[in-house]
Order: sequence, then C-alpha cells, then structure tokens
Amino acid sequence: YGSPTWPTRPTSPTSEEHSRTRGKKRRLSKMMDKKFEAMTAELSAKMVDRDEKYKSMLAKVRKMDGILVNQAAIIKRQDNQIHTLVTQLWKEEDELKLRKLEIEKLMDIVNDHKPRNTSKTR
Repeated sequence: YGSPTWPTRPTSPTSEEHSRTRGKKRRLSKMMDKKFEAMTAELSAKMVDRDEKYKSMLAKVRKMDGILVNQAAIIKRQDNQIHTLVTQLWKEEDELKLRKLEIEKLMDIVNDHKPRNTSKTR
C-alpha cells in the first residue's frame, strides 16, 4: 500500500491577495457609482432643458391661440358689418326699383298725353 492521499484543502488567498481583490472591487464600484451619477445628472439636465423648451413652446401656442381668438372676434364683427351692409343695399335696391317703376308709370302718363303727329315746323 503506500500512504493514503487525502484530498488537499484548497488554499485560501493570502490576506494580501484578498485585500487587493477587495480594493479592485471597491474601486470598480466607486467608478460605476460615479458613471451612474454622471449619467443621472446628464439625463436630469436634458429633462430640465426639454421641460424649458416645452414651457416655451406652450407659451408660444397660448399666445398664438390668444391672437387667433382675437382675430376670430374681429372677423365675426366684420362679417356682421358686411351682413348689415348687404341687407341695407338690398333695401336700397328695392327702393330704387320701386322709384324706377314710378318714374316709368309717370313717363307712360306723360307719353300718353303728348300730342301725336305734330307737324315739324322749323
């Protein structure tokens, strides 16, 4: 037989190696934290920028809306004025037609009472 070979216990890392590995992990963790903070700050800045742009655009839209409302009111007022003028013109046209008819009747009366076949003397 020979001497029995017992399984050897795995060697644990020396305290120096262990602290080196822990240091690497800590540095990596800190680096990742800094990257995360930087990305968060960048996203936050972009969000603030977008929010400002949105507010600016919203203000412009509201201003344009106000202008459009005012213009619509002006157009409505002008439309009413035009309607009034057109109605007035129709009334005047009807009055003129009536006057024309009266004048034509008077002309007929005058023409009926005109002496006919008068001799042309010069």
